[in-house]
Amino acid sequence: MFYAWQERVTSLRSSSAVSSQHPTAHWLEIISTRGTIRWDYYKSSVVYSQEQSAESARLTTLQISEIRNQMFLDEIQHFLDVLRNKEQPVCSLEDGVRSLELALAVHSSARLFAQSMPT
Repeated sequence: MFYAWQERVTSLRSSSAVSSQHPTAHWLEIISTRGTIRWDYYKSSVVYSQEQSAESARLTTLQISEIRNQMFLDEIQHFLDVLRNKEQPVCSLEDGVRSLELALAVHSSARLFAQSMPT
């Protein structure tokens, strides 16, 4: 089940923590003007809540463990089909280069932010 997300995103929140004092958490929340999508890695779920009024919201929960596994299987199958010249790659070399540049920029930015924090 996929949703066309055509609303204005008002905030993004995430948590990725492992601690002996707190339970492990790894989630991402996208909040828009009309609802929220929350992905939780450890619960293997995606919850979509659509604001209907100040008192109520419609919740849709997807269990993603099967979907996630199938995603990897499909990706491997596609890769093998590309190697066998049965399919064209979904992403071009240019897409790959841009993705790598973005990932390196995020990494560099995070490192600079960490260095600017007082110790």
